[in-house]
Amino acid sequence: MQCPKCGSLKIDKRNYGKRAGATIGGMGGAAGGAATAVAGAAAGGKAGAAVGLIAGPLGAAAGASIGTVAGAIAGALAGGTVGATAGAMTGRAVDENILDNFKCLSCEHAFNEA
Repeated sequence: MQCPKCGSLKIDKRNYGKRAGATIGGMGGAAGGAATAVAGAAAGGKAGAAVGLIAGPLGAAAGASIGTVAGAIAGALAGGTVGATAGAMTGRAVDENILDNFKCLSCEHAFNEA
């Protein structure tokens, strides 16, 4: 890669779209995953309560709480991962096709690979 303005080989790839897409996608995916995980958390709570019954009523309550929290965390992590990946892919397309994704470190000219 060479700067079209000054010919320098000192080029930086900015990736603004990819970074923004990954951040926004990750936050949205985590929120969606956590919201969806409410149903999964309830199921996890029921399973935890069933296992906890072996230890008696207090074990059932503790098992339900642990199962509910684990389900919510798992949903948020899964959703965040999927959202960040999708956002990064979308952002990469924006970087490559719309934004001036490269910057010359010598003359600070911003340009796209074309």
